[in-house]
Amino acid sequence: MVEVTKKGIVNNVLWNAVEKYSSQGISLLVSIVMARILTPAEYGIIGIISVFIGIANIFINSGIGKALIAKKDCSIVDYSTANWINVSISICCYIILFLLSPVIADFYEMPIIAPTLRVMTLAFIFGAFAGVSRTKLSKEMKFKKISIATLATSIFSGIIGITMAHAGFGVWALVYQTVLSALFSSVWIISISGFRPNFRFSKRSFIELYSFGGKLLCSEIIWVIYNNIYPLIIGKGFNAQSVGYYTRASSYAQLVPVNFSGILENVLFPAFANIQDDMDRMVRLYRKALTISSCFVFTGNFFLMGLAHPLILNIISEKWLPCVPLLQILCLSTMFGHITSINGRLLIAKGYPGIFLKMSAVTQPLTLSIIFISFWGGIEGLAWGAATSSILGTIYCCHIFKRTIGINPIKCLKDSFKILILSGVIGLGAMISFKYWIAPTICNLLFIFCCMCLLYIGGLKFLTPQILNEIRSIRK
Repeated sequence: MVEVTKKGIVNNVLWNAVEKYSSQGISLLVSIVMARILTPAEYGIIGIISVFIGIANIFINSGIGKALIAKKDCSIVDYSTANWINVSISICCYIILFLLSPVIADFYEMPIIAPTLRVMTLAFIFGAFAGVSRTKLSKEMKFKKISIATLATSIFSGIIGITMAHAGFGVWALVYQTVLSALFSSVWIISISGFRPNFRFSKRSFIELYSFGGKLLCSEIIWVIYNNIYPLIIGKGFNAQSVGYYTRASSYAQLVPVNFSGILENVLFPAFANIQDDMDRMVRLYRKALTISSCFVFTGNFFLMGLAHPLILNIISEKWLPCVPLLQILCLSTMFGHITSINGRLLIAKGYPGIFLKMSAVTQPLTLSIIFISFWGGIEGLAWGAATSSILGTIYCCHIFKRTIGINPIKCLKDSFKILILSGVIGLGAMISFKYWIAPTICNLLFIFCCMCLLYIGGLKFLTPQILNEIRSIRK
């Protein structure tokens, strides 16, 4: 078992941050360049395809990766068994999507979907071969190696994507960027993990892993469908261009919360799993993770809401302006996801993977009802529906978490509510300023951003000095 220390957790959080934000930074720069070249409709096609790939990826993983991390002592047979489960399912999913691609293309009345889906789905076959290797590195908390591989892959695939977009390949630039990224990343991860696939397969290991991972499968399928159902609905009810606007807005709205949650999730789950018998340590780690993540997520999202219009106009051009109101609404939708994510890691580490399925059984009927109602409000109506559903789901998740574990997330977030109000007021002020008084030029954007940062730091020192002290104490 890996020893869990404060210094080790901090170092792994930092390396996970390097992985997420260096690769995301490069990906963001690449997407900005490509968004200026490609059209919203071309991004919309990829948005629709990505939903089916996302669902297939859940089947491929099947919760096996989390089961391996949660298991205290994994043998080479466990890793080998999990590897061949992943590969076998990925091949089956590829065949199914290959055969269904013409049907999907006919349903959306977009012939280009068939060939692009058939090529793009190769990505998850490549990913399946490296899935166990990546899990092994995460279990051993070797996030530095993952970070280097992810960064190199982002640079390589970004160069390919931009080159093809400039050469006039259109949507195929996005397709080949995705496939080559998966291939390069998989080869690198396998080479550094120390795990070499062999043909050993244990029925006992399969049953043991699936008894844990299988409980997560259904809830993860429901979550992925819910998270991606809006592009599917928009693609059928509206058009590919609308999907492009929505998916661009959604990807920008997820920059801070999803990536920050991913950083903590990747580190906290193995950390929680290794100290699952020490409840006091788990509670302290949980409280600190919740407080610090809220500090970054609340601030990042409200700042993005306030600066959305000048950012979109100056960075990816005027043709993307219709996604500004969507971005501002979806920032509310992703505002509280980190709370659910951290709660989930602790629940799984404590041996409650089935709780997610129970929560999904309650929240998803509500979500579907909200989607049905909000559909009639157009794309912005669907965005408001996503925000409403997300907030209600977080409240219910906190209730279940408190009842199951005995920890009240609301009390742990007491100081974070001051940050929520502070960053909300600053973000709203910036939004109103750009709408009525200030021209959305790049110079004004930089000036207002600096003013927002100064106001935020000053407000933080005055309202919540204890959180600043907690952040400073991380490296001590």
